[in-house]
Amino acid sequence: MKKKNLKKSLDALEKILSKPTKKEIVKFSEMVISSDAMYVVRQLMSKHSISEKEISKKLKISQKHFRDLTTGDKYITIELIAKLQEIFNIGFRIVTSDMIKKEEK
Repeated sequence: MKKKNLKKSLDALEKILSKPTKKEIVKFSEMVISSDAMYVVRQLMSKHSISEKEISKKLKISQKHFRDLTTGDKYITIELIAKLQEIFNIGFRIVTSDMIKKEEK
C-alpha cells in the first residue's frame, strides 16, 4: 500500500474511533428529532388516510422532498411542523426528558 493511501486509511480509522465533535453530536440529535417527528407524521397520515401525494400538496412541497424527509435525507423544519399542525388540527409540544421523568413519578 502506498504511503499516501495508508495515511488516508489511518486518518479515516482515527476519525471513526475518535470521540464525536460537538457539531457531529448536534447533527445526530437533529436527525433523531426529525426522524421522531416524521414517525408521528406517518402515524397521522395513516389515521387520516392521507397519501404522500396529498400531504405533499398540502405542505406545498414536492413528493420527493417529502420522501427525503421520511428517509432522513432532509430534516423537517419548524415551518413544516407549523403547517402540519394546521393540516391535522393538532399541536406539537416539546417535552424534555426531565419532564417525562417527573410525570413517571
